[in-house]
Amino acid sequence: MKKIINKIFILVLLAGLFGLTACDEFLDINTDPNNPTEVPVSLLLTSSQTYLAYTMGGDVNRYAGTFVQHYAGVQGQAQEEYDLYNFGDDETNNFWRFGMYAGALGDLDLIMKDASANGSPHYEGVAKIMMAFGIGVMTDLFGRVPYSEAFQFTDNTTPAYDNQKDLYAVIINELTVQGIALCQESESVFSPGADDLIFGGDLTQWIKFARFLQIRYHNRSSKQDAAGSANAILGLLDDNNEEFADGTDDADFFFFNVPNSGNPLFQFEQQRGQLAVSDEVIDRMNELSDPRRAQYAALNGDGEYVGAPNGTTVQDQSHIAFSAIGPYYASSASPVTLGSYYEQKFIEAEAALRANNKGRAHQAYLAAIKANFEKLGVAEADYDTYIAQAKVDPGEANITLEHIMTQKYLAMFSQGAESWTDWRRTGIPAITPSMGNILSDQIPVRFPYPESEFSYNAGNVPAATLTDPTWFQDGTED
Repeated sequence: MKKIINKIFILVLLAGLFGLTACDEFLDINTDPNNPTEVPVSLLLTSSQTYLAYTMGGDVNRYAGTFVQHYAGVQGQAQEEYDLYNFGDDETNNFWRFGMYAGALGDLDLIMKDASANGSPHYEGVAKIMMAFGIGVMTDLFGRVPYSEAFQFTDNTTPAYDNQKDLYAVIINELTVQGIALCQESESVFSPGADDLIFGGDLTQWIKFARFLQIRYHNRSSKQDAAGSANAILGLLDDNNEEFADGTDDADFFFFNVPNSGNPLFQFEQQRGQLAVSDEVIDRMNELSDPRRAQYAALNGDGEYVGAPNGTTVQDQSHIAFSAIGPYYASSASPVTLGSYYEQKFIEAEAALRANNKGRAHQAYLAAIKANFEKLGVAEADYDTYIAQAKVDPGEANITLEHIMTQKYLAMFSQGAESWTDWRRTGIPAITPSMGNILSDQIPVRFPYPESEFSYNAGNVPAATLTDPTWFQDGTED
């Protein structure tokens, strides 16, 4: 765990900003909310990381996590709207504009420009790696999004939207490559330290995270170039020692047991109580007597782990009927994970299987499960009992993509965006559309563009609906 001190006041301030955005007038993505000549890159780094973690653990996780059925709505908007796929452009306005473009991504762009100008490649490198993560998230969720013409402010108030395939190439071949090279520079006027709330200024860890992102985004092309994707991933893992080596390398953002500075899922549930753990998760865990249940879910009023069906009409804000989200994921100090060793091992297992190397796939698969158990503090004996079940470990000769992706689905609980992307890419696990949904039993496969973009940049907004696939799914751009 990375221990960062003396930053609580910043989290309190930024949490307050998130609370205000729902009532204040929206900014468009070309409004400069910062002034790089007045705001030091250290504060911008803290700000960008906090915006990013809060957005990923908040709106993005709740929406995508409900679509992929980590969660089910049991009260209010979660139950009556987005669990039924009644998900409109007003839902994405806040996090697109404030959390990402005028928040995290805008700050990162300023860091890159200012750090380049003042001879601080270490800051510039970290910012590029974070930009790779952030732009990757946005194109994963929406499809085509602005990047190459974004952040120009009054010089270009209507930025074009870049193709998803091109953005993945930028992530793999430009932002992460340049970020690694900049982090390896021997001299830098300023370098991150305690202002880096993810790795505490450890540039070696940032290089590992960049390699991880390259691996993740090579995996995005598994449907379009199965062999090429697999070879690229296995080559990255074999040709250097810069990827994640174990769970201590994970990219986690830790929140605090301080009012207004807690984990965003915790804050949402404390204030609204609209979500329960979906029966898609709980039923699978109950069938396998999964020892992680106590971290994933709380006992219901009858002392049992009971998941809520997606689309249920039962209102259960007090979580008497269904299990609330458990302590590891929905406590005030719960981390938001941006990348992990266990995700990397699941990707390795999938790539090795595509490359017809079942031995490597099986080994990486078991290592992924074990790393997730270790992260949650589950005893090794419980891991041994768990994998002794044939449904979990079928043996090297019988391992399938179904095994890998189903266990990854469970391990990636509460990382809604990534798990939803996996499901959109593979169709595994097979999940049933929510009861009473308004999309004729089609689970959404992309987020709607925000209404602000239709107001300020309508000529460039793609004509896409919730059910239109993005490039990584069907090879077309909308």
